[in-house]
Amino acid sequence: MSGKVEKGVSWLKTVMLLWAALVGFKILAAFGQENTARGVVEALFMFIGAFVLTGIPAFIIGWATGKNEQ
Repeated sequence: MSGKVEKGVSWLKTVMLLWAALVGFKILAAFGQENTARGVVEALFMFIGAFVLTGIPAFIIGWATGKNEQ
């Protein structure tokens, strides 16, 4: 992988790790609710939305600021 792609992936991993932690806590909180399945599904959709709305732009920013290794 080039330096640009590695930096993009690094940014993507960092952002998605933070979202995964938040979604994990949301899933745990769902077990205390009356409708557990709905809470879990909402959390999973939140994670997918986070990937689209923040993960992809984070990759693009990381890629744009990375340097080619040549």
